[in-house]
Amino acid sequence: MLKINQLAETVSSQAGDRVKQACLVAILAGSLMALTACSTPEGKSTVLGGDQGEVCVSLQAEEEVVVGDVIALADPDHPVKIESVDLVNATGIDVIAAYVLPIDSDGSVMTMSLDAPVRNWKKREPAKGQVLGDEPANVVVQIRRIAEGHAGADALRVTYVTNDGLTYYDDGSTSIRLVDSCD
Repeated sequence: MLKINQLAETVSSQAGDRVKQACLVAILAGSLMALTACSTPEGKSTVLGGDQGEVCVSLQAEEEVVVGDVIALADPDHPVKIESVDLVNATGIDVIAAYVLPIDSDGSVMTMSLDAPVRNWKKREPAKGQVLGDEPANVVVQIRRIAEGHAGADALRVTYVTNDGLTYYDDGSTSIRLVDSCD
């Protein structure tokens, strides 16, 4: 803070009132930005996915499938609210909807056919606005392959807001590949 005061005194001695005010505002704004950058929490508020990997789904053009990952809070005492769920660098895919499912005795969904949904599919809730608390959850997207040839995404991305009103995102650890046949 001493350097800010010294800088303000230097500006005061060398400029008129309006210039002094503008410079002081700029100094304070820069200081606030620096403090905000320094107060960014270490690590992420969420943990999406696990080990790096790829999921391959045999899917024809215009067919749909559900893919997902498990998300948990790094600190369960600080819940977050989901703003959006997207795919990173998606090609040949349309996202139809994003949901949060509870994890039950059947486990979590990595891939799921809509022709044979898991039991907890009935318990799905739209992802946007869902508050993640102390229990891990399954974040999934219902997607459609819209192109022949390459279709896929680098990862699932969950964008969320903390209780402090700060927005962050977390990319999952699994890439998605949609092909005619995974063999």
